[in-house]
Amino acid sequence: MFEYSFMRISLVAIIMISFILPLLGVNVTTKRLSMIGDTLSHTALAGIAIGLAVGTGGYPIPWAIGVSVISGAVIELVRLKFKQFSELTLAIVMSAAVGFAGIMTTYVKGNNFEKYLFGSIITVQASDLYIIGALFVLTLLFSIGFYRTNMYIAFSESEARIAHINVKVINMVMILLVASVVAVASNIIGSLIVSSFLALPVACALQVSKSYFQTNIYAVVFSLIPGVVGLIISWPLNWNVGGAIVLLSVAILVMLLIGKGIFKLINYFSIRNSKDQSN
Repeated sequence: MFEYSFMRISLVAIIMISFILPLLGVNVTTKRLSMIGDTLSHTALAGIAIGLAVGTGGYPIPWAIGVSVISGAVIELVRLKFKQFSELTLAIVMSAAVGFAGIMTTYVKGNNFEKYLFGSIITVQASDLYIIGALFVLTLLFSIGFYRTNMYIAFSESEARIAHINVKVINMVMILLVASVVAVASNIIGSLIVSSFLALPVACALQVSKSYFQTNIYAVVFSLIPGVVGLIISWPLNWNVGGAIVLLSVAILVMLLIGKGIFKLINYFSIRNSKDQSN
């Protein structure tokens, strides 16, 4: 299957996306902003609809990035101003984006819009790799360069402010990175599914990790495995690649939860037996 150039391009894109989305997802999840992935993916969908409607040579990704970045900035500014209404803000922006995308689809010719809902490996172009590659580098620089800062903010924003960390700037940069990556990933994974890349790998990582560092490492691992395997199996089975990846991620999470439960039972009975023997 990898004799086809679009499959090779898709593989490289999936690997980079699977690497950077969970890194951002760890920080998003610890701030209890998991819903922001859904919101930004829907704003990306609205951007894609605009790009297809106005006619951009069948390449609406710049529009998706632009709309997502603007929406991300607005969300973060509103969240800072009205913290008690942060979740409501996400719901309003997401609803508006869906409604706007629905209207714009009436001006889209053909069936071009549907493939962006659940993803398609044939929509990925070589030019996408340059954008994804740039975001890959920026995300790595942000994650590594501000590792301790992100960890501090993840555990307590108030204490981070006391330590003279500019929480507002760090959070804004992170949201803009998330918005950009989600918009680009919508092309291959699908706008309705891409947000799971922010939450599911982190949920899997939290089952086995014991530190912030381990959570980041395991999140990347639990993102890369279903990402690559999902791409490979989606080709012969003619599945949407995004759907295959998400189902694999959910399966891994379920197995980890079951394994964790079994491990706790074994520990419980072993401790109980040792107490009985001592008595």
